[in-house]
Amino acid sequence: MPSVALTLQDSLREIDNNVKSGSHEAALALGRKAVSQFGNSPALNNKMAEIYLELNSFSKAEFYSQQSYNQDKNLNALLILLTALIYSGKFEQAISFGADYIQNVEPRIEVKRVLDQLLEYLKSLREQGKITNEEELYIINIYKAYGDFDKAAECIELLKDHHVKLRERKELCRLWAPLMNTRRFINPEYSIEEFFQKLKELKVKYAVLRWFEDLPHIEDGEDIDFLVADEDIELFSTLLVPYPYENAQKIDLYSVSGLPGSAYQDVPYFQANMAKRILNGRVLHKNLYYVPSPRDHFYSLSYHAVYHKAETSGLPVNSGGNYAPGEHNYDKVIKNLAAKINIRLKDTSLTSLHKVLKKADWTPTVDLLRKLGQNKSPWLMSLYPPVNRESALNVFVLRSWAKGKNLNDVLNKWLEAEGITVLHHEILKKDQVDNASEILRGGNWGQGPFPVCGGKPYAAFVVMDQSPIPVDAKTAKSHPFVNNQRFREVKAKLRDFVNQKLPKNKITNCIHCCDDDTEAEEYISVLFNDKINEINKKRDELEAEFSTKYKVLKSLTNNARRAKVELIEYMSGKAVLKTFKYGKERFLNREIEAYEKLSSKIEAIDKALFIGQNKIVLPCIEYSEEDQNKLLKKSLEQVAKCAWQLWENGYAHLDFQPGNLIIDNNGKLHLIDFEMLYKYPQKPSSVYSSYDVAGIPQGFKWDLLGGNNNMHKENMWKNAVGYKMSEILDLFLT
Repeated sequence: MPSVALTLQDSLREIDNNVKSGSHEAALALGRKAVSQFGNSPALNNKMAEIYLELNSFSKAEFYSQQSYNQDKNLNALLILLTALIYSGKFEQAISFGADYIQNVEPRIEVKRVLDQLLEYLKSLREQGKITNEEELYIINIYKAYGDFDKAAECIELLKDHHVKLRERKELCRLWAPLMNTRRFINPEYSIEEFFQKLKELKVKYAVLRWFEDLPHIEDGEDIDFLVADEDIELFSTLLVPYPYENAQKIDLYSVSGLPGSAYQDVPYFQANMAKRILNGRVLHKNLYYVPSPRDHFYSLSYHAVYHKAETSGLPVNSGGNYAPGEHNYDKVIKNLAAKINIRLKDTSLTSLHKVLKKADWTPTVDLLRKLGQNKSPWLMSLYPPVNRESALNVFVLRSWAKGKNLNDVLNKWLEAEGITVLHHEILKKDQVDNASEILRGGNWGQGPFPVCGGKPYAAFVVMDQSPIPVDAKTAKSHPFVNNQRFREVKAKLRDFVNQKLPKNKITNCIHCCDDDTEAEEYISVLFNDKINEINKKRDELEAEFSTKYKVLKSLTNNARRAKVELIEYMSGKAVLKTFKYGKERFLNREIEAYEKLSSKIEAIDKALFIGQNKIVLPCIEYSEEDQNKLLKKSLEQVAKCAWQLWENGYAHLDFQPGNLIIDNNGKLHLIDFEMLYKYPQKPSSVYSSYDVAGIPQGFKWDLLGGNNNMHKENMWKNAVGYKMSEILDLFLT
């Protein structure tokens, strides 16, 4: 008889039957055959593990589980493998497989749970004084697998074998290096004096920022603050270790542009142009180490007290306030430094020092200062509070990654589509790039959370949105100074457009924009200082044109990509005012054509009350919004007549849907919103073939709303009145 193919469930039953009858070898043979036939299955892997455990035959469990794990990193197979290896005492192999999964596949809690059991067992041996050097290394390797380098470092210092300890320290430093942050430690192989001599030999460009007078002697617990040139960070780091063994001296390391691992709260410690000023003017002290010049020392320490420490510096916020001494006496030290360079200080309040720093061009840009103050200093946050203006200004900066990729044109089209006016656009020259890359964003144009750096500024768009959209709650919480959701969405749209075509390890942030008008004005002054008057003049003209001279009773604006809509007081009554944005004149012209030309031919179209340069005033329609669907169902004959009259006169509305047809309180139909009005070059043969009934033809080129598709409109009619548009015509035109 031909053999019948077994299902996985059949195989599991057969395996169980063999186990119950004591035929374990037969059960294993069936299991191996099932693994070959069905591949990885949690139920099958668990069943095999049970048999191996029952037989105490861990070598076979190791073999088959490892084979399965290597095939596709199957989690169930790995758990069987780890259990088998640990029970057979093969800890090193178990840790190696667990680390591979946690670090390269997924940090699964199930894997960590198994390794945690091994860790607890090894720690219990340590508590009993029975642990071997090899077992101590197992503990260290588990912590390294978890990425818990602090715990690994503690365990390394418990090792008794000095050579093994040195080896483990080196290995941990290698693993820790990519994760280093500002806090580092001088390699204890060097004394402080030897460390400075090494920096001299390596020709590292650095400066000790403050409290350096007594070096190389330093009090216990104190640290040394270093500012280092970007290009020398790696060289400087060769003399450091990432954790404090053998009383290593702690330091704080800051790079000029706030490179990863050497930034202050994710931003540059000093604005980059100021940091370069300090390094270029540094002086050799005691013929041993470099420090800021006396003038730069005064300004950099004042900058530190005002913008890094702020209220925690102990300095009063305003003149006449009380000084509160802290760890360092900033009041006394700053006054002494000022006296040495003949600077007269009114007092050392934060407000007074801020004015002194501003006069000397030592204040951070608005965007950097806000980041320094966010969630930390109410006083700093008060210097440039959020703004909320009718007209929102911004600067979009494309970064060098975008060069040669046609993104200038793409961004320009998207800005136009969103109703954002470009006041000025320019590909930046070298001097503009150099200046902007050192000042804007604090001088940090790094990759941020993206795998690939977008690079320095390349092109800039000065833009204006005359009808800002309020930000959503999530944006307001994470970006308290952002005052226009539209700008955020355009930025995200372009970034996503670029990154969706790239592999995950190649995505980049190729665009940057400001948070609000205050930041934008500063960006303009840095990028286009010679064009400020020209940009402001254009901005003022557009603001004046877009302003409303009538008394506004209510805003009716939705997204305002093309125009704002307002209910106004007009000639002792109410009217609707539509004010169109600069560049949107074609939409206004279509409205004028409808309300002037077609209003005398189509009963449902009103006549305009007033037409201005970029404005149109329309009659106010009094109606009940909640009753519209019910009233529309009773007015289908008027709807059919309106569609027929549009076609008869050679026009298509192109957004002929229930939302643009209003039944007033007297039962009269009104057709509104003619921004997409289209005059046929050749009128379709019948109203049924019109674009408002049959739908818009494929490949039709015109200004169309994103949601204006044929099926969408058919569904809207069906949902609102129970009929398609063609069915409404059937009811009344046949």
